[in-house]
This record gives sequence, structure tokens and C-alpha cells, in this order.
Amino acid sequence: MQPPRRHSSNTATTAQRELGNPDLTRDSPTLPPPFDLENFAREKQGHPDERVAPSDRPTEPAPDDPASSTRLRARSVIAESGSEIERTRSELAEKFFAADYPAALALAEHLASLDPADGSARDFAEECRRMLERAYAARLGSLDRVPVLAVTLQELLNRPLDPQAGFLLSRIDGVSTLEALLDVCAMPRLDALRLVMQLVEEEVLRLEG
Repeated sequence: MQPPRRHSSNTATTAQRELGNPDLTRDSPTLPPPFDLENFAREKQGHPDERVAPSDRPTEPAPDDPASSTRLRARSVIAESGSEIERTRSELAEKFFAADYPAALALAEHLASLDPADGSARDFAEECRRMLERAYAARLGSLDRVPVLAVTLQELLNRPLDPQAGFLLSRIDGVSTLEALLDVCAMPRLDALRLVMQLVEEEVLRLEG
């Protein structure tokens, strides 16, 4: 009878070394296996040159895993978006009823971008614009007043004016009223009033009448 063969295992050797036992980490002689490993592998894996044809069976979708990290991230984004909407609504109401209409308008427009179906955001924005238009009109006086240039054309050319201001100034003829200017300047009424107010404060325009 032949003595039993001793086999060593790489996995076992690794585990032994991790355990740190010096008696278990000594190298042991290994006898060659009684068969050809290469032939055995070929029989188990098939011919190496053969390619497996793709299956005609349709790929089934992955199961709906409620613990999926992708789904959890999506739910987190939705929750964060919802909480941002609620925070924006709360801050909007606070600014509006404090008569801080510029800040309230910015929040209302932001809320409308977060939730386009929110009609209350559009209502708040419209009311803020109306209140701001009234405030600018009150500071400018009657809209029947006539805006005229308060500087020479040469001085005007030397000022760093943006395209909107340049277009608005090009509509001023020294005869038409401020109300008429708002009708022909081709920009939102609130923006035009704000721009006229800015030009008056910078002493580029003055209002007569």
C-alpha cells in the first residue's frame, strides 16, 4: 500500500500566514497529481477555440430592489427637491408680507422654475411686479411727465451703457411722455421703469412736466 499523498493548498497557506502561526507556515512538498491538468481543463471548459452563440432568450429586467442604491439616490433627490420647494414657499410668503417685493419676486420666479405647475408662484410673481411698478411710478412721479436727456450726446457716448439702456435712450424724443416710452421700448414694463429710475438717479435723464 502506498503512503497517502500530502497535498498543499494555496488558499490554506494564505490563511495560515494571515493567522500568523509559524508552525503552519512551513512549506510542504507537493506530489504531482495523477492526471494531466491541461487535459482535465479542456474537458471541463470545452474547446478553447469554440465560441458560444448568444442566447435567443430575451434578457429579463433586474428585479425591483427597494434597497437599490440607484433608487435610494433617486428618492433622496426627489425628497430634497420637495423640501427645497417647501422652504422656498415659506420664504416667499415671509418676504411678500414683509413688503420686500424684489426678494419675493426672485423667490416666486425660482419657485416657478422648481414647480412649473404651481399657479400660486405665478400669482405671487405677478403681484410682486405690480407692487414694484407702483413703487417705481411713485418715485418717478406722474407717468405723464416727459423724459429728456440731461447730458450731451458726447457725454452719453462716453458712458458705459448696456444695450437695453442704449435702446431705451434712443426712443426718447423730448416730446413723448413716460407712459408712451414704456409702450414703445419693447421690454417688460417693470424692467423699463427700473431702468428709467436708474438713469434718472445717474443724472442721464430728467423728467419734465
